Amino acid sequence: MGREEEPYKTIDELLNDISELKSSLKRVTTEKRASEKSLLSAQARIIELEEQLQKTQAIIGARERKSKKVLNELKVAL
Repeated sequence: MGREEEPYKTIDELLNDISELKSSLKRVTTEKRASEKSLLSAQARIIELEEQLQKTQAIIGARERKSKKVLNELKVAL
């Protein structure tokens, strides 16, 4: 009986808390969507760069083969 009771919030305070939570949820959801879009964009860019790397490696490989062929032809000619 010597225990103090916790004060209860008023309806207006509860409504305000609910409103704040809804706003917070909306903000977090928006941030999550933005993060997901950013992640997808980054993944797409990685794929583009990997494709570009493969093409570059193929070009370099072709040039190396051609250089070796020309060098061998020069050795034979000399």
